[in-house]
Amino acid sequence: MRRLLAVFVVVLAFWAGAAGHARAQSNAAGPARVQVSLVSNRTSVVPGEQFALALRQVIAPGWHTYWRNPGDAGEPPEMTWQLPDGMTVGAFEWPTPKTFTTTAADLTLVNYVYEGEVLLPMTATAPAAARPGDRLALSASVTWLVCDESTCVPEEAEVSLSLLVAAASVPDAGGRRVSCPRRR
Repeated sequence: MRRLLAVFVVVLAFWAGAAGHARAQSNAAGPARVQVSLVSNRTSVVPGEQFALALRQVIAPGWHTYWRNPGDAGEPPEMTWQLPDGMTVGAFEWPTPKTFTTTAADLTLVNYVYEGEVLLPMTATAPAAARPGDRLALSASVTWLVCDESTCVPEEAEVSLSLLVAAASVPDAGGRRVSCPRRR
C-alpha cells in the first residue's frame, strides 16, 4: 500500500509539473513536437465500402506519444470526428508500442509509447447513400500528450481528408499503405 501511495504521489507531481510547464509552453511560439495528418489506403471509395484510415504522427527526436494504455503516466491521442452523414470510423487499432522506463524519487515508472513515425489505423465505412461524383470531406480535431524525459506538453491539431466517391474504388498507389489488422 505504501508503494502504491508513493507511485500516486510521483505521478501526481509529474502531472502537476507537466501541466504548469505545458501552460508556459502553449504561450510560446514554436514548432509542434508532433506533426499529424490523416491518411487513407484509397483515393476514391464506393458507397458502403470499408477502407483503412490512419492518424499519422511524425514525432520529433527525443519525444514520444502514448499507446491506449499509457502505463504509469501519460495520455493516448483522441479524435473528435466531423463526418458526412452515414459515414462511420472505428476506434484506433493500436500498433504495438515501445516500453519507456524512467526513474523518479527511487521509483521506476513504465510507459508504453510511440517514437519517430507511427500510423494509428482505423476502419472507416463510406456512406451507403453516397453517389459517384460526391466528395466525402472527413475532418477531426486531434489531441495528444507528447513528452520527453522530463517535460510533457499537450498538443492539438485539425486534420482533414477528401475522398471521391466512384463506381470502383481506387487504391492510393502513390501514398502510404494503410491497413487495419483483422481481429480474430
